[in-house]
Amino acid sequence: MILQHITALNAKRIVLASGSPRRKELLRNLGLKFEVVVSSFEETLPHHYFENAADYAVETARQKALDVAKVCAAQKGKPPVDLIISADTVRLELQRRLQQQQQHQRQVCV
Repeated sequence: MILQHITALNAKRIVLASGSPRRKELLRNLGLKFEVVVSSFEETLPHHYFENAADYAVETARQKALDVAKVCAAQKGKPPVDLIISADTVRLELQRRLQQQQQHQRQVCV
């Protein structure tokens, strides 16, 4: 689906908010032109604020994108960014930890 839009996307300024070799490879394999601006966001969000690992990953990716957006906005002489691609990966270990915390909280409330 995205392949039909590669030409149009390559006319835009796209930034990957990650230094991940795997993410770069995925985008290059699609034929996408992009630049890399690595986020300096500290991935230290409190796990107990989130219902599950997916919510944690989404918020972390959002914070990385916001951080990179600020960096790009401060760059002189460059056009504005059209698209920032950001992602985060969580392990099932985090999901289990969140579930255990929720279970403990339910037990305390009972």
